[in-house]
Amino acid sequence: MSRGFSVYVEGRPAPQGSKKLGAQGQMLEQAGAALPAWRNAVKRACFQWYHDHEITPGRLPLLRGPVSVGISFYITARVGINYPPDLDKLTRATLDALKMGRLYEDDARVRRAYLMKDPADAEHPMGAFITAHEWAEPVPIARGPGVTRLVVARLGRRTYGEVGT
Repeated sequence: MSRGFSVYVEGRPAPQGSKKLGAQGQMLEQAGAALPAWRNAVKRACFQWYHDHEITPGRLPLLRGPVSVGISFYITARVGINYPPDLDKLTRATLDALKMGRLYEDDARVRRAYLMKDPADAEHPMGAFITAHEWAEPVPIARGPGVTRLVVARLGRRTYGEVGT
């Protein structure tokens, strides 16, 4: 049975920067001051969703197989859509925060990601709308006359097959 999750996280989406090797051989993450607040907001939204849906800690992580994630980021218009923060860095920070929120064991389980970055407005305040579900169903990737190509994910492997109509 596929489990689904959806939540709106209000706040300033923050990017997670690149990692670099420090002088002592340690990994250092370049991150702005807003990153911890964004991670905590995502984590709190996860736990509030679990509470609202009566999901107990023993049932976490919620999604245990391959995962499909959709994230729509809404950022302030004064920043501009064609300027930083980069969509990939916003995504990296949010996927890591979802792991901290125990949505899944590791963001390596994410097999599909649907991403968007738009200006915030009255209908979409600054933040992110996040959806996720277990991904085990065939997903159409191309259609042709009499043939549908499907991709299926099972245990981290992709299998391609053709099904005639």
